[in-house]
Amino acid sequence: MPRKRARIGIEIGPEAVRAVALLGWRTPLVLGEVAEERVAGFEEVPAALAEVLGRIGERGNVHLVLLGIHGHHLRLRFPPMRRGELEQALDLHLARALDDARETLLRGRRVRRLEDGSLVVDVLALPRDPVETWCSQLAASGFPVTWIQTPAAAVLERDPRPEDARATGLLWVDAGGTRTVLTFLKGDEIVLVREIPRKDIDPDDQLARIERRLADFQEIERSLLYYRQHHDRAGVRELVLSGDPDEVNPLHEQIAPPLRELEIGIRIVDAWDGVDRSGADLPAGTGVRLALAGRAAATPPGRGLGIVPPMTIAARRRELRDRILAGTAAAALVLSAGLAWHGTAQNAVLREQLAAERARLASLPAPAGEQADRAVEVRPPRAPDWSGVLSEIGVLARPGIDYDELELVITADGPVVGLVGTAEGRDTRATGLLLAGLHEGVLSSSYSRGIPRLSASTAPGARRGEKVRYALEGSVEDRPSTPAEPTGAIREKGR
Repeated sequence: MPRKRARIGIEIGPEAVRAVALLGWRTPLVLGEVAEERVAGFEEVPAALAEVLGRIGERGNVHLVLLGIHGHHLRLRFPPMRRGELEQALDLHLARALDDARETLLRGRRVRRLEDGSLVVDVLALPRDPVETWCSQLAASGFPVTWIQTPAAAVLERDPRPEDARATGLLWVDAGGTRTVLTFLKGDEIVLVREIPRKDIDPDDQLARIERRLADFQEIERSLLYYRQHHDRAGVRELVLSGDPDEVNPLHEQIAPPLRELEIGIRIVDAWDGVDRSGADLPAGTGVRLALAGRAAATPPGRGLGIVPPMTIAARRRELRDRILAGTAAAALVLSAGLAWHGTAQNAVLREQLAAERARLASLPAPAGEQADRAVEVRPPRAPDWSGVLSEIGVLARPGIDYDELELVITADGPVVGLVGTAEGRDTRATGLLLAGLHEGVLSSSYSRGIPRLSASTAPGARRGEKVRYALEGSVEDRPSTPAEPTGAIREKGR
């Protein structure tokens, strides 16, 4: 029987999906189950998540860390103002800085008030698609996501420099797995992030390990020069190597001598610090690849800059609302019992209190996803031939996946397909694969404008992951779309 109270970290990148479960509440945490699955791109992530979750024998909340996703790391400063004014000012500045519609981004923020009353707001913005779909799949499989981060966003909390020494530049290197992440801080602000793909090698191939370390060294050297030329002529004054000791210690020995000549301090941060791995029988090289997921699992939600998914917020609101309703029901029971023996004047007062409480509960906002269906105005199609779209809709029948409602709305902007139904499987992995197949094979077709949103939840009364209720919606074009060009490796603040 799975043990409770596990901390689970999942790393999602364009090359692999990895998961680590840590057990216990106090340091050192104990390393539990681990799993990893290689992928050839983000389109294979839903199926890889189902495979990885099927191998994790623990249950718990998930701390998600993302690689290869074009995230925005911004810092905004505001004069002293109230909370409501800050919300309006923040929306206005983000609309200008991100140049994206609010609905297309998930946003998280961290607000600090300085001694003079002014406000400093750090913002992390990630695309809703496909991140929201991954969170839905994890929640439906019994692994709710409580915190989403990028490696760069986590650096803000782990900066080892004292407060009075943070005016200079710092480079944080997350080394391990199939990507090396370079995060440059000027003061305590993220100014440049680079992600460099790494070759996946045989741990016993000593020559390949040396070649990979040399490639990391060359990328670090290039990035230091780029930072000095484009961001800060004073350059970086300190460098931090973070990862598995088997990976970062040899890199430290190689890179330390030339850095000392440049008067750049260097230090090592063990990603497995505070984790007991003595009882885990990991194959050679596994610790290196899982270091980022392991550090995410060990980091409590709320530390640093991150995002709480909307579905998690909605679940917390529903739980709070249920508690209020339960308390009100108990209060109503006491009040009704009191009405039987209190005098007429007291009865009237109690009835007024009960009516006011019911009115207050009725006015509470409904959680996300419970709004009434909006009417859609149907207009003539933009193009006369929708045969390609109709043929895509014809492949909706899949084993183990049923649907109760299928809607095709053709508007002036093109057709929108909506699908609501049930997916059943013998276990979490089987259900996850069914949902992944439905998501990828039906609406993620060549006619889709992008990966559509998937919302899923465990059906009432069913065991976790065995019967899942889902809703899928996406827009399609009248002709197949072409793949988007890949983005560059260097991403600067505000771009």
